[in-house]
Amino acid sequence: MKIEDNPFKSDGDNPPPEDGQFDASQYKGGPNPFIDKFDYDNPNHTRENVDFSSQKRMNHGYDRHAEKCFGMKENRNKENLKKFEGNARDFIESPQTEKINGSYRYETPAYFYKEKDGNLVAIVNATDNSFITIVNATQSQFDSMLEYNKFGSDTRQYMQLTLRLRWPKSQN
Repeated sequence: MKIEDNPFKSDGDNPPPEDGQFDASQYKGGPNPFIDKFDYDNPNHTRENVDFSSQKRMNHGYDRHAEKCFGMKENRNKENLKKFEGNARDFIESPQTEKINGSYRYETPAYFYKEKDGNLVAIVNATDNSFITIVNATQSQFDSMLEYNKFGSDTRQYMQLTLRLRWPKSQN
């Protein structure tokens, strides 16, 4: 039975430091681990040259978000994927979107293109300027993006506390 998730990143079977001196980036739910370690100002990464060539990302984005984000109810095919890409590209390139530097799932430095007065967010990989996805963000996702510059679940491994129950030996 799993009782609770430990908030510290796992490094084998070692417990978190007892002296209270730990790096906040090791804390699950903490700040973006890339914000001070990654150069987000790559001049080759502009809104106009986001790479939409990953078929896997486009298929996933269309299947999961095309209807919610753009009202596209049609089945996925080449023509509809092109429309979806055009809609996402127009959104990212729009002067009405705000660019925020951050991380996606603690794994990837990312650019978030956010509607100024809406909940639509496009996420682009900041290392190679490739499209990751576009979503209608929830309030908690917005809060995380604005407060910690991160989006998505923390996918780092973490320790788990496991309780083992032992029953008394039977008296047979």
